[in-house]
Amino acid sequence: MSFWFEEAVYIPVDDITIPDNASQLDQELVGKLAESIERVGLLNPIVIGCDRVLLNGRHRLEAYRKLGRHVIAAVAVGSSVEAQRHFEQCRIEEKLFKKYPTQEELDSLASHHRNMLKSA
Repeated sequence: MSFWFEEAVYIPVDDITIPDNASQLDQELVGKLAESIERVGLLNPIVIGCDRVLLNGRHRLEAYRKLGRHVIAAVAVGSSVEAQRHFEQCRIEEKLFKKYPTQEELDSLASHHRNMLKSA
């Protein structure tokens, strides 16, 4: 298998282009992500094309902007046709198979999180 992604680098948020067909922003999610990033940092870098067009991570990028941060961790997809196809396949599968937690799972996670905060 080829190497699909470059190593993460930090790039200016203003250098990233949002494609015209990007999904609509959920401002509530942006706010929650901003709070999380403020607490624990960015856990997953955004994904960009070699031309710095955003491929994945729009809400994370907007959360960074909301926090007034000027650079963000990003990985670039390789420029070969094979790499682009592989990334698109990954993106589609992520959307198709994303598991949304049940209310019971959310309650359990929230309880666990509260307990972690109390013991910190």
